[in-house]
Amino acid sequence: MAFRKNETQQMNMSDPIYGLTERELRVLRKSWAESFANHIFPNLAEEPFSVLYSTNEASKPNTPVNIILGLLMLKEQFGLTDEELMHQMMFNAQFQYALHTSSFHEQPINDNTLRRFRNLICAYEDETGIDLIKKAFDSLRDEVSSIMDIDPSLKRIDSLMISSACRRLSRLDIMGETLRLAARELNKSGNATQLSEKYAEDGGSRESGYRLKREEVPAKMEEMLRDAIAMFEAYPEEFLKSDSFTALRRMIDDQSKMTEDGRVLKEGSEISPESMQTPHEQDATFRKKAGKHNIGFVANIVEACGDGINLIVDYDVQKNTYSDAKFAEDIINGMPDSGGETTTITMDGAYASTDLVDKAKAKNIEIATMSLIGGMNGTFEAEFEIDDAEDVIVKCPAGCSPIDSKRGNGFYSAHFDDEICAACPLCDQCPGVFQTKSALIKFTDAALKKAQYAKNLGTEKYDALARKRNGIEGVPSVLRRKYDVDEMHDKGIERKRHRFGFKMMAINAGRLFGWRKKTAGAEA
Repeated sequence: MAFRKNETQQMNMSDPIYGLTERELRVLRKSWAESFANHIFPNLAEEPFSVLYSTNEASKPNTPVNIILGLLMLKEQFGLTDEELMHQMMFNAQFQYALHTSSFHEQPINDNTLRRFRNLICAYEDETGIDLIKKAFDSLRDEVSSIMDIDPSLKRIDSLMISSACRRLSRLDIMGETLRLAARELNKSGNATQLSEKYAEDGGSRESGYRLKREEVPAKMEEMLRDAIAMFEAYPEEFLKSDSFTALRRMIDDQSKMTEDGRVLKEGSEISPESMQTPHEQDATFRKKAGKHNIGFVANIVEACGDGINLIVDYDVQKNTYSDAKFAEDIINGMPDSGGETTTITMDGAYASTDLVDKAKAKNIEIATMSLIGGMNGTFEAEFEIDDAEDVIVKCPAGCSPIDSKRGNGFYSAHFDDEICAACPLCDQCPGVFQTKSALIKFTDAALKKAQYAKNLGTEKYDALARKRNGIEGVPSVLRRKYDVDEMHDKGIERKRHRFGFKMMAINAGRLFGWRKKTAGAEA
């Protein structure tokens, strides 16, 4: 298909919109469709998607990309299936008005339009590493941010676990289901073997766990491992890149290890959280967080927040073994130098470390959190006076000077008069230890930085930032209740990330609509 950029359609006299009554037209223009038509649809960037299509103008033109992007946003906004979305576009005046297609003789969508588009953007990302949906999100975010006059100087971040939408499997079930899928492919390809016939039947491996006693499970797993290795070796070369073959190979590696006696099953404690949790969703991983088990993925959200005006400005989706600290590092690394303007990012303690605080400070970014990774043990170290030039301790919190002081190997250390220290009213709080002839105080750079950070937490400024951060915790709830984030049946992390991106764009479009209603009401 040749890339065709959508041109704004002029309404003609046969446009169905002209057939609406004055009252119907007034209701239409007060609805979400007006905001979408005027401020979202025109700002959906099409040009980055030209790489997906042919440059041959003689070939059949594609469905305009901004129509597809708008449709996929509305799919998430209203919780529709592809089929329901197509019906809405064909027969719903609001959808046609929002997407500038009300004058079209026939709506430019069919059963395969959205499927082909999703396949194209996945294939392009596999080849180049470029996420075109993220580019579309960034472009729309900039336009909406400009319209709403969002202040980018204060941001907050939060993460949420996303279920893989596949049922949780035991080790036995993982092995059996993987064998079943591989056997079915071998049989279907005309390369059936005695083993593939054994496992291809639906009940053959899927139900085996229900018929076994606990003491029989290890022997059954060893049998499945032997069969998996034999089936692996029998796979035809033309299928070596198939999903079922890669799942079979990965299952063998995850569940067993090489020894002098050949491959043997791993102990349960040796199984990595990165291991395949189900052959139907190979990117899903295992994680335990806040006492809950999750098989799937983790998403991170960055929100610019002002005085009642909030906008999602960044997001990411990774395997759920990806830590909050790594998300925070990615965010800081991806932010440009502010050019003198201070940006504040407020976050949960699981994101922040002293290293991150230092890295952010170098970019004029202030990290505001109620804790740091590893916890904080009070503010006592921050009360020691450090000489800026020599970078050594010159006074203790009680005002006493040390006998000697030095700095090295990541530590501050100093000796004090032991008699003075023994009589000090702060002795019980001090982390120092008494030696033969003196008292030694010694603490790390990290302990000093944590104490200095803890000293700021009781201030009115940090209390206000903590309250501000709490506001983003409603976003994961909305994503679960309204946007069914745990029911994304798209297979693979790329498709999950693309789908999540459309949810983020839909949320921002809804916020723009709410903001315009609020400002219009204030002007009236």
